[in-house]
Amino acid sequence: MLPHYTETTLSKRRKVNLQSLPGAWIDEPDKEEETSINCDQDIDLLKQTIANLRKEKKKLEETNDIVKKSIQIVARKRLIAQTKKKNQTDTNEDGQEEEDIYIVVPSDFMPTQEEMKAAGLDGWEWISAYF
Repeated sequence: MLPHYTETTLSKRRKVNLQSLPGAWIDEPDKEEETSINCDQDIDLLKQTIANLRKEKKKLEETNDIVKKSIQIVARKRLIAQTKKKNQTDTNEDGQEEEDIYIVVPSDFMPTQEEMKAAGLDGWEWISAYF
């Protein structure tokens, strides 16, 4: 073989795969630097993500507290309203027995006390109301 021909084949081999030659080890610092840079960027990105998630967690906890307080307020108001309604219905049931009864009649008819006694309405009062 000619020396010129041999150099060409070796250079072709080196271009294809440099580590395939026996006993040859060539460091490729470019890839290591790129990976370390990429790792640093990934770590920074993860730190930012963690910080953002912590902020969001804090906001969500505050919102959760507000919602819980609002629910408690609504529950208290509902209990108060139910209690008032129950008391009113109890009062109305008791009050219906003692409540004054009014009979509405046309204003041109005004009975005398004698007519009211005759009708069995003794002790009743005649009240005039104008609408």
